[in-house]
Amino acid sequence: MTQDSDLTANSSFITRFPYDVLSLIFSQLSFKQCIRATCVCRAWRLSLLQWPRLWHELSDQDYDIPRHMMPYAEFIAGQEVRTLRLTARGRSPRSDAVEFIIDRGCTNIEAHLSSSFLKKETLSQFFELCGSNLTVLTLNNFLHLAPTVVFPYVLKYCPNLQHLTYFKGYPRIPTRKRLNWEFPDDFNLHQLISLNIDFHGDVPIDLLLPHFPKLRWISLNAPNFLSCFSVLQTLHGFRQCQIIRFWNSPAMTYDRLQPLVVTPGIRPSATYSPDITSGLQELSLRHNSHINDYGFIPIVQDNHSTLSHLDICGCTGLTDETVASLASLEWPNLQTFSLGCVDIIFQQQQLISFFCLARRLSTIELDQTNAITDEVMSFLGDLDHLHTIHLHSLNSVSRTGMEQFFASDTKRSKLREAYLEHMDSIDDGVIKMISQNCIRLEVLDISDCHKVNDVGFMEFVDVFANRKSLRYLGYSSSSSVIHGIIKGGNYATEKIGDRVQLTNTPMMVYNHRIMTVNN
Repeated sequence: MTQDSDLTANSSFITRFPYDVLSLIFSQLSFKQCIRATCVCRAWRLSLLQWPRLWHELSDQDYDIPRHMMPYAEFIAGQEVRTLRLTARGRSPRSDAVEFIIDRGCTNIEAHLSSSFLKKETLSQFFELCGSNLTVLTLNNFLHLAPTVVFPYVLKYCPNLQHLTYFKGYPRIPTRKRLNWEFPDDFNLHQLISLNIDFHGDVPIDLLLPHFPKLRWISLNAPNFLSCFSVLQTLHGFRQCQIIRFWNSPAMTYDRLQPLVVTPGIRPSATYSPDITSGLQELSLRHNSHINDYGFIPIVQDNHSTLSHLDICGCTGLTDETVASLASLEWPNLQTFSLGCVDIIFQQQQLISFFCLARRLSTIELDQTNAITDEVMSFLGDLDHLHTIHLHSLNSVSRTGMEQFFASDTKRSKLREAYLEHMDSIDDGVIKMISQNCIRLEVLDISDCHKVNDVGFMEFVDVFANRKSLRYLGYSSSSSVIHGIIKGGNYATEKIGDRVQLTNTPMMVYNHRIMTVNN
């Protein structure tokens, strides 16, 4: 921070703090609070206005840009403005806000635009003014602009753009109608690195990808995405591509493509950082019936040695050929594997063969698949690196299979997180074995495991009341006087509630069935 002579001479106590301390204090305040603090005295004003991080992000949420920011224009240096957020509050972002930022000498900024009323003319003006300075662009809630309007602007005016998120764009695309995309031949190849798109309808991404030959991360969320085969074929030729996600779920923004931290109670995800020099590291295909063997197998065969995350859930177009391919390939770097809700029939020996070839697996998620038997669970118990297991509705696994898994010597020291949801094979006996054997367990989720009663649950709480490892416990309480966790919830709150996050999903008995009640 530049020390002004007037600031030094001022008797305010704030002048006695080192810069690092002031920076830490100011960082705890919002932008609006910092601006208000400039009214305290001259020393506070100069300290805050000369703090570079104050201007890292400008947004029209709190103040009108540029009207409210004009008095501070002399303090806003372009190289310090890194993020611009224009939400417009039901109207189009004003062009003078963009001009104000450009006049400050911004060179590389992130722009996040959110408006359901944005007009084509305003968007064109925005790109013409600052498109060449954009490195990150987020377009959110663009209901009235088709992709055929937005992407030509990006290709024409944003040559330095590296990360693009296009969220909830044009949801009125008919389900079975492909947009008629045409790009002029004079468009240059783009430098885009990551592309995150959330559409409703069949969007011909395969026609767009050739313009982005340097693409490394791509996330597509389109329920009616018919051109999956063509897109996978195109991406197969992108040797630098590291992350491919085809999801039918809320789209993932650019920042979630960075290393992720597993949050207690949240389904685990990849926690690695993509390496620029390596090949494909994540292939995640969820709930898309248009993915078939001919698109899936070639890309897996060419990248099995570099993949560290493989997710196959709800892809009903895959057949036994995919199963045979998975069971015959080496997986030296695979760390996370998800399988569920697929129509393909895995033979028990094929699954065991796959896990034999993927000995470095640390996280496994298995959801509603009859291929998981007691023998498979017993084998999983011997995986040396496994620390997170997520099981959901595995009806073919018995109590014996679960006991064999948790009785493994490997699980005593390695297992950290166990998500066991809607598992009929989990009862008080299995819970007791978990408490005895999994001495370093940090997360346990037994939601909808209605065979777990107060006795087993309280014994588990008593054991981990003396251990400091547990940080999350999820369970389902019951209104039944016959079975289920009735008093255990209050008991857990008293014993470990001060240091363990407790999540209760109530259950009730209705027509002799255990049903979850959503609060």
